[in-house]
Amino acid sequence: TPREATIDSECLNMASDFANERVANLQTDIEDFDRSRFAAELAKRMTNEGGEVDWSRVGKVATNLFNAPAKLDLIYGPLSMEPEIKKRAASKRSSQAKPQESAKKKPVVIEKQEQEEATTKEVLKVLKAVYRLTGAPDAPYPHVPFFELIVHPTSFSTTVENMFHLSFLVKDGRVKLFLDEEDIPVVKHRRKDPEGGVITATPGTTRAIHPSQVIVSMTMEKWRTLVRERGITEPMMDHV
Repeated sequence: TPREATIDSECLNMASDFANERVANLQTDIEDFDRSRFAAELAKRMTNEGGEVDWSRVGKVATNLFNAPAKLDLIYGPLSMEPEIKKRAASKRSSQAKPQESAKKKPVVIEKQEQEEATTKEVLKVLKAVYRLTGAPDAPYPHVPFFELIVHPTSFSTTVENMFHLSFLVKDGRVKLFLDEEDIPVVKHRRKDPEGGVITATPGTTRAIHPSQVIVSMTMEKWRTLVRERGITEPMMDHV
């Protein structure tokens, strides 16, 4: 500690003063150490060709004289004191518990449910439009052209979404997709009874539904052609 080192320095200082006093009174024939002469000899032997001291050479010579660095040992040793007991800080567990597997999957499940609900809502919207146009008692048409129904004149993405939502109704048998006398694809609404059949034109009779699928391609160029050639200026579904 600093206090122990201070006590050692005071003791060494007193010993040094006592030793100097004894040496001054000592009469010997030993030649005194000449510092200037030692420095001159050292410079002579350790100077390089440029006239400067080569400290790397000095270091190599001094290395043989000092095998190991001196250790710091206090004369009186450490003062009397109780050993310090280190207290290990207890590790604090995180107050927030690790999320369980169900909690991790919950946002994904909720997001999927929201997407399914949004899709169902849009499908019902298309079904409502087809019903009012072709299936209601006051429906203005027996059937409507497929492309005029789904094409949005200013939005290609909305056109593709309308096709996607209508495909569910065709597969489920709620909407019929067929070719008219001029081989133009048209759609019309058809009702389902509680038992899952389709109510036919003959009262009291039904027939079974066979799930069907229709593949229709739609590209940006084809969409522009339909809008231009069929003169579609307003989306049919938005005015139902």
